[in-house]
Amino acid sequence: MENVRILVVGSIVLDRVLRVAEFPRPGESVRGEVVGVFPGGKGANQAVCAARLGATTSFCAAIGPDPDGTEMIMKLRSEQIDCSMVHSIERAATGTAGITLNDLGQNTIVVALGANMMFEPEQALKAAHQQLHHVLLLQGEIPLEASRAAAEASQGLVIFNPAPAIAPPLSMYPLIDVLTPNESEAEYLVGYPIHDEKTAEKAAKELIVRGCKSVVITLGAKGAYFRAADDEGLIKAPTVSAVDTVGAGDCFNGALAFALAHKLDLRRATRFAVQCASYSVQHVGAQTGMPYFDELGSDVRALISP
Repeated sequence: MENVRILVVGSIVLDRVLRVAEFPRPGESVRGEVVGVFPGGKGANQAVCAARLGATTSFCAAIGPDPDGTEMIMKLRSEQIDCSMVHSIERAATGTAGITLNDLGQNTIVVALGANMMFEPEQALKAAHQQLHHVLLLQGEIPLEASRAAAEASQGLVIFNPAPAIAPPLSMYPLIDVLTPNESEAEYLVGYPIHDEKTAEKAAKELIVRGCKSVVITLGAKGAYFRAADDEGLIKAPTVSAVDTVGAGDCFNGALAFALAHKLDLRRATRFAVQCASYSVQHVGAQTGMPYFDELGSDVRALISP
């Protein structure tokens, strides 16, 4: 398998997870069970996915000078991720998230991004200049100015995951090779609900008109709709028993970056990413559920190494 390099410029967040039978209504208190504390953040999650699949992965992020940040960087380094571009910001706290899971595997998340929102564009620009990469992976949990600076400096393929829902300025779309919103994020961008292949196709067409080269809209258990210049379609997800959907979108993006770095076309790359995300939802924890390449089925591995 070819050695590919992926640079992730993005967020790092500590996830504190509780499980409840049903989500509380406004004003209601319910009993829950502590699941655990897990390293997370969309950027860190996507970096772990890419690294476990086998990419040489570099991560650029911002943390606070606190034990949470130090511990998470140690965990990322244990995944063989280059964290030399992670910066500690004084008078800032490392990002944290409160995650509630119900018995259906659904989740609600409240994030305090802390140091992530103090990410300087100069840091992102420097990382994109200095870290060799085939694919640059960006998300919405750092300032848009930082993501844009990295995209402008990148010599590789640029994937932008606008999550949580965030609208890039029109001038940023031409810098994006692949835009990867989920249903709700796509709805935020185009202004109408996305719930099936037909509405996903309509939204993807509108987003490409804005200047990005291709679009992949993830549709949860339905799979993902992709649209490129010469191909489009719905890639259906396999039927699995989901226990935790936290991090599934991050797994999808990390796997998509890995596949595109191996020069797969968007159809095959989307199929590979859908399979990886389906694996991740069968495990608890955003990063702990990320698959290693050898854990994937032979038919999935064959998409990368025929």
